[in-house]
Amino acid sequence: MRVSSCAAVWAVALAEMRSARRQVRTWGFGLLAVGVSFLFFVGSGVQHAQDSRMSPVSEFPAPRFVISIVGMPLLLVFLFGLIFLAFDVRGRDQRERMVEVLDTRPVSNVELLLGRLLGLVVTACIPALLLVFLVQTFGTVGGAVGAPTEPVQPASLATFLFVDALPMFLVWGAVVILLAVLLRNRLLVAVSAFGVLGIWVLWSQSQPLYLAHLAGPTQYGNLVSDLLPRVADAATALHRLTLVVLALGVVFAAAALHPRLDSRRRSPRFAVSAALVGAGAAAMTGLFLHAREGVEARDHWLAVHEAAVAKGGADIEHIAGTVHVAPGRQLTIDVSMRLGARPRSREDRELVMSFNPGMAVESLKIGGASTPFLH
Repeated sequence: MRVSSCAAVWAVALAEMRSARRQVRTWGFGLLAVGVSFLFFVGSGVQHAQDSRMSPVSEFPAPRFVISIVGMPLLLVFLFGLIFLAFDVRGRDQRERMVEVLDTRPVSNVELLLGRLLGLVVTACIPALLLVFLVQTFGTVGGAVGAPTEPVQPASLATFLFVDALPMFLVWGAVVILLAVLLRNRLLVAVSAFGVLGIWVLWSQSQPLYLAHLAGPTQYGNLVSDLLPRVADAATALHRLTLVVLALGVVFAAAALHPRLDSRRRSPRFAVSAALVGAGAAAMTGLFLHAREGVEARDHWLAVHEAAVAKGGADIEHIAGTVHVAPGRQLTIDVSMRLGARPRSREDRELVMSFNPGMAVESLKIGGASTPFLH
């Protein structure tokens, strides 16, 4: 994109943020999103404290790790509010009698819609940042005075903001803008957007756990960990990049369908949109297939382990080891096992053991004496 185009996009984004700041619904969305989300955090902390008095196992994780449970509902609250920020991007110009003025400006439809999308995303991110500040402040101060709370793990918060929320804001804002350009009626746009959001949530909830980071709005299918904290793995990072590509494709489609005439031909924009959406769809398909291959590989490992039992397995009589934990850097496990050969193995003079890929045998001793082995 040219420097002049970037400047035009940023100028439109600033104008969109100024316009959003003057609207009552923007402030209502911000207060609702921050208030409801903050109550999620506080309520989960209280519930965890109550459950912990009766049982060492709680349905709710500790406040430090709560993002794995409340991340999805929090993000849905923000996506819900984003509908009301983006559902009248064209109708607002008509109501404010800015259509004629806007149509004469030397800004392309792509620059116009990209700028508006960027402005809406920045507007939505401000309440999210405020929420993070409130949660961490409340967790720090509350924990210091004895309240059942603590600050949320920084890595999980960074993941929520930059890996989950930001790409989802971009792609969802682009979808709502496309609906606004197509339907041109605020009620129809809102109803359609709610329908799409509801269908997507139901579909994502019906997917197996190994697809949770691809089908759902957040990457957490398991609890957050202090032992191995991470922002995103390679598959999740590629998935979020694919969402950005899809968002650009949707914006180009909306620009081609926009009623504003900007002296640009529509067909090249449709072609760019089709290319971007096609590339995004291909990447998504590859990610889903890769996730499925991982499950099939584990099924294969299980079959190999079960087959090894029939070939002369061993009984584990004693196991001891040392675990070295360097949070965020390394996890090392040094294990010693005492194995007993089963009757059939004694007859065959052979002991077969099976390990998952990545595990290596450094030495094998029988009765304290080194024994040759094949791995």
